[in-house]
Amino acid sequence: MKSQLGCLSEDPDTLMVLCNNVDGLGITLDPSVYITGSAKGKNLDNILKFVCNVHLRDTRPDAFQVSVGQGEVDYGKLITQLEREKYDRALTVNMMPMENLDHRVELRKLRRLLETLV
Repeated sequence: MKSQLGCLSEDPDTLMVLCNNVDGLGITLDPSVYITGSAKGKNLDNILKFVCNVHLRDTRPDAFQVSVGQGEVDYGKLITQLEREKYDRALTVNMMPMENLDHRVELRKLRRLLETLV
């Protein structure tokens, strides 16, 4: 199940209940949903054990996607939390092109940032 704004997966508590009650259900975690959506500031610790994939971009509470380095995603903390849960799968950069920004440069910036943390 992919975490998405405007869906049941927008709330980490609902996701935890679903994953605890449906055998084999996993999560594609998009931290941006929990920064810009209605679940702002909610603890994600209880759902991290169900994460099967991670979609990353930089985000602020007022903007779902911003230039890398201008947002509030704490990549170091997220990776540490995932490592604690023995996550050993993909970290996917999922950025849509933005006006007035070179998409390849943005992707490269995030890739380099992640390389320093993994």
